[in-house]
Amino acid sequence: MIPRSVVAVARARAGLEEAEGIPPVDPTRPSMEPAGGPRPLSYRDWYEPVELLAACLRARGVHAGDRVLVFAETRIEWCQADLAVMAAGGITVPVFPTLPAAQVQEILSDSGAVAAFVANTALLTELMRAPAAAGLRLVVLITASVERTTAAPPILSWEQALAAGRSAPPDSISRLTAIARGLGPDDPATLIYTSGTLGKMKGVLLTHGNLLASAVSSARRINVTVDDVYLSFLPMAHVLERVVHLSMLWAGAGIHYGGGLDRLEEDFRRVRPTVVVGVPRLFEKIMRGAVDRAGRLGPRGRFVFKLAERAARRSGRGGPRRRPRGPVAWLWEVIVYRQVRRAVGGRARILVSGGAPLGAREQSFLNGCGLSVLEGYGLTETASVCSLNTLSEWRRGSVGRPLPGVELRVSEEGEILVRGPSVMREYWNDEETTREALRDGWLYTGDLGRVDDDGFLFLTGRKKDLIITAQGKNVAPLLVETQLRRSPLVHDALVVGDRRPFPVALVYPDLDMLRARLGLSLTEGPGLRKSLEAQSVRAIYRAEIDRVCSALAPHETVRDFVLLAEPPSIAEGSLTPTFKLRRSEIERRYAVEIRRMYDRAGR
Repeated sequence: MIPRSVVAVARARAGLEEAEGIPPVDPTRPSMEPAGGPRPLSYRDWYEPVELLAACLRARGVHAGDRVLVFAETRIEWCQADLAVMAAGGITVPVFPTLPAAQVQEILSDSGAVAAFVANTALLTELMRAPAAAGLRLVVLITASVERTTAAPPILSWEQALAAGRSAPPDSISRLTAIARGLGPDDPATLIYTSGTLGKMKGVLLTHGNLLASAVSSARRINVTVDDVYLSFLPMAHVLERVVHLSMLWAGAGIHYGGGLDRLEEDFRRVRPTVVVGVPRLFEKIMRGAVDRAGRLGPRGRFVFKLAERAARRSGRGGPRRRPRGPVAWLWEVIVYRQVRRAVGGRARILVSGGAPLGAREQSFLNGCGLSVLEGYGLTETASVCSLNTLSEWRRGSVGRPLPGVELRVSEEGEILVRGPSVMREYWNDEETTREALRDGWLYTGDLGRVDDDGFLFLTGRKKDLIITAQGKNVAPLLVETQLRRSPLVHDALVVGDRRPFPVALVYPDLDMLRARLGLSLTEGPGLRKSLEAQSVRAIYRAEIDRVCSALAPHETVRDFVLLAEPPSIAEGSLTPTFKLRRSEIERRYAVEIRRMYDRAGR
């Protein structure tokens, strides 16, 4: 049984009313901890500001169906603001705090938002530059005080907004209760703008039923319980973190809020989560940390690490928690495996990776260290997860079987189609794109894949990213890029070659691996590019690329490559807020380097 609405789950968890399908949990038990140190909150204490903020929104003219921005980093107030908007009958519009100003302005204008929750004065200044900001009826500033002002729109601090809720008419809470009880699965809950890797922003309208179908099915699939502890650090503006929050809320698990990515290692030690949800870059970082620690142990330590890594990867290919055995396995456990588990707190029972393909090297290594790394698949349009591996149902290289109630099939063209309760209602203000994506009840995802005889889904690429060479051969760049990332010397890669004679690659090298494993002295700053262009370094990468791509067809083989000295970043536009490479921007930025590779081949 899935509850009627997100607000129904929150109210039930706070002990305010019963709701079907909610596991029983004492609402007064400490279950939430804000960032900045231990300050446990019970679910009941956590929910009180939600009602006050909702009363404030209604008093300031926010009505059912109105859009409200939440423009902040992940924090407990993000979750409370989100639920307050929905409790008032509104639609939450998440905005990544790292987005360029132009995209923030585009979201504000296209959504027609009437109010906003903003983290700090810097983001407030950015928001107020947008012409559409003049139409806001209220702005709540989360972390800063606000002096009395008559400016439009009215700006309240978080505490002032809570006070406004307390001073609302006596019947405000009863009216809010009626609104919450009236919300159903088909009512809109959130409008999430996704730019994707091609740069075009689309507003995905998800309902309460969409969010809960994904959240409850995911929680059941990995067996989240009241005894679990979750550390929240991914951006809540992303649908994955949002749905995971709802999964923990539904199960009554403990939620802790981290202090940001810079403090992640410290937060893992402090919280010791049992469930970790991250993107591939997190798990790559964990493995690089293990390599760095081995490098500090000297030649003998590095030798032991290589043996331990090789054994872990060999065992981990068989599935989660497949630890190596043998006469020296105890030594590897003490020096390597135990330290890797401690890097995520020491008691993680399950790690879920989403948002992009996870390298086979990282997954098999972490599995062999005694962790359980599960990959899943989903889109904003499917309210996050629609397929997921489990501890008992796992297939190497796959993103699992579909969640209960979700149907997956592959079209004749190889495109993945999804049908089920988590599929979005529509694209906002875009009937044509909605008609293209939703046909006969199926969502045409634009992703390419295959389903094996046991129902496991394997991703092979993006339909729009498909490269057709000058000879008419089809190349799925994701397939080639995944092979390139199998090399420990490659941090990331992007393959190009559409309407050209053959594929070439833009490679982001793993500089730490170059230093630690090969003993190379690489200068930082302007001299780094020259170092990477050295023939000795290019020869190393040529051999690595040939090795990891040896199983590819001849027309898929990377003929040439360039090593990029500047890492991708959100600020410069080469990374999406969810850490995916933005293909069109990178190709534009390195157009000269791409042309030179083809010129070299023509000589």
